[in-house]
Amino acid sequence: MQRIHKEPGNISFYRSGEKTRKTNRNKHGRFITLVGLQRTAFAATFFASVLTVALFLFSPLMRIKTVEIEGLSTLEPNEAKSIVSAVDRLSGSNMLRMNASAIEASIASNAFVRKIRISKSLNRTAKVAVTSEIPVAHVKYAGGDIEISEGGRAIRNTRPSTKL
Repeated sequence: MQRIHKEPGNISFYRSGEKTRKTNRNKHGRFITLVGLQRTAFAATFFASVLTVALFLFSPLMRIKTVEIEGLSTLEPNEAKSIVSAVDRLSGSNMLRMNASAIEASIASNAFVRKIRISKSLNRTAKVAVTSEIPVAHVKYAGGDIEISEGGRAIRNTRPSTKL
């Protein structure tokens, strides 16, 4: 004996004692399409990926914990302090959003710095390598001394000489 079992949007046949077979219709009687499910799955995956990346970018795990500076031994103390103060901006900043080229440019603007390189490592450390200009000559000019580097750049002015 077959009976017709009617539910809103779902028509199925069953025999007495059998379970109801379900069709692939939603509550409004429309077929659920595979394309709709794919779009929903893609949107959910995309949203989860964007959220994960955003959380990772702003995570404290990406902040620089230590800054190592190499090459300050050949500089005078006041020159080394100016580099250390410029590099202090790195500590606590996000490694992925850090603008290393701007910091390199601000330090390289000092006359006694020949080259600077900032590198980042995954253990939350930034390494700053400073190559300084080495004075090879002293030139007397306007009552004082100017130190000249190998490349012919004027590195620094010293105090006017008090000798007569």
